[in-house]
Amino acid sequence: MEGTRASGKRRWRRSLHVPTEMSAEPPMIGPEAATRPSFSHGNCIVELPSCFALRKAYLSDYAQRLSLSGANQAEIARELGVELKTVKSLLDTADYWRHRLGH
Repeated sequence: MEGTRASGKRRWRRSLHVPTEMSAEPPMIGPEAATRPSFSHGNCIVELPSCFALRKAYLSDYAQRLSLSGANQAEIARELGVELKTVKSLLDTADYWRHRLGH
């Protein structure tokens, strides 16, 4: 999901073209796993889910682990590539997400 490009005017919208045949280049997920979707979705464009909540959960968990290891909020912001106010929000909700992730 993260490796796909935004499509259309909505930057959160991601789509993926499923080819009918694989190129000679081996795909990252392996040839067997890559050819499986081509049987049912060959030559289609599939819209991918955004997974905002899941991404936020993992960012919150990662931010909290960095904080517990001694990183300050500015260092966490640099590591995650986000603003300081986002780090504060992630740390504020980290316990909520940590419980749901089963940690």
